[in-house]
Amino acid sequence: MHKLSLNGQWECRRCGTEQVIPATVPGVVHLDLLRAGLLEDMNWRDNERKQQWIAETDWLYSREFKVDEDFFSCQNILLRCEGLDTLADVLVNGQKLMHADNMFRTWEVDVKEHLHVGVNRLEVHFYSPVPYMAER
Repeated sequence: MHKLSLNGQWECRRCGTEQVIPATVPGVVHLDLLRAGLLEDMNWRDNERKQQWIAETDWLYSREFKVDEDFFSCQNILLRCEGLDTLADVLVNGQKLMHADNMFRTWEVDVKEHLHVGVNRLEVHFYSPVPYMAER
């Protein structure tokens, strides 16, 4: 069995914009924005109120990763996601393979047929829960 951790350095951007910032996974968008100098400390004065827009925004996290030929000797290549908060689509090389709607469970999907030897791209599109909850 082979394991490849996808934790670490990712890229993040607000959907509908081109500005990309470095991100850390596991993590939260607030900290990524703070580290990038795009937010002020939310514990200072009324900064938390000023940052409510973050929860109302869709975010795209992405990274590239390499897969070598040895991985393809396995019957399955599983992508395991934990703590996807809360509504998210997971794409591998542009193909949507998973929709998550509960951060308190583990999500798995076989990605073998969607990978290729060399560099692959993983994207996680996080949707704002605000419109979703308004519909309920």
